[in-house]
Amino acid sequence: MTIEASVIVPVILMAVFISLAGLIVIYEKSIIYAEETEALFTIPEVYISNKKPEDYLNSLQYGTTLGYGQCKVQADYAGHKARFDGTLEYMESFEVASEREIDVRVDRLRRWQLYDNLSEKSGE
Repeated sequence: MTIEASVIVPVILMAVFISLAGLIVIYEKSIIYAEETEALFTIPEVYISNKKPEDYLNSLQYGTTLGYGQCKVQADYAGHKARFDGTLEYMESFEVASEREIDVRVDRLRRWQLYDNLSEKSGE
């Protein structure tokens, strides 16, 4: 019984430790992802109209609510697409990325939305 306890108990404790570490990583990755998404959807109109959302996104502090790990977040803006590349440092590196298209409403119009009036005139 002593041998079984000395083998089984450490295995059970290691399984508990690994599952807790995994849950912490998942939780902290979701915190970083939530902060990135909130930043992407709350860019002030001034930065969007001046074509400088990257300045706003890089000025924010990310990872202030992390309990165990640390993070580095880099924002990039090119071609109406804002993108985050974040890294969570907790025992090893885990990547967290998110992106959003900004101010592309006119580019996304359908052909029938652009030429609707022309189709009505051709039928006369």
